[in-house]
Amino acid sequence: LEPSLHSPAMAATTSREGHVIVFDFDWSLINENSDYWIIKQLGPELVPQFKQLCSTLHFTDAMDEAMKLLFDKGIKREDFEKAFAKIPFFQEMQDGVKEMSKQGHSLYILSDANTFFIS
Repeated sequence: LEPSLHSPAMAATTSREGHVIVFDFDWSLINENSDYWIIKQLGPELVPQFKQLCSTLHFTDAMDEAMKLLFDKGIKREDFEKAFAKIPFFQEMQDGVKEMSKQGHSLYILSDANTFFIS
């Protein structure tokens, strides 16, 4: 069957076991841009420097530099984990993902660089 687009954040295609459902992460599953959000949470004083980095580097390179700045500041993996535990989610998306999983659908998140944030 042809894939069908149900929303900007979700596409589905039929299979024998159910549907394959693909989500974006930022502003879809979560109610934030995870990259900016984590910097604002763990290093709000770094936001102007991060914006400057974004104006001169590719975004993923700017994020790498921002992560280095956070680690240089003493931020640890545990700090990221605690901060991400507080990230705002759309309740409807949480409920929907749980229901789709319960129904046996295959769920995937596409991202260009958010592996740690998503896991």
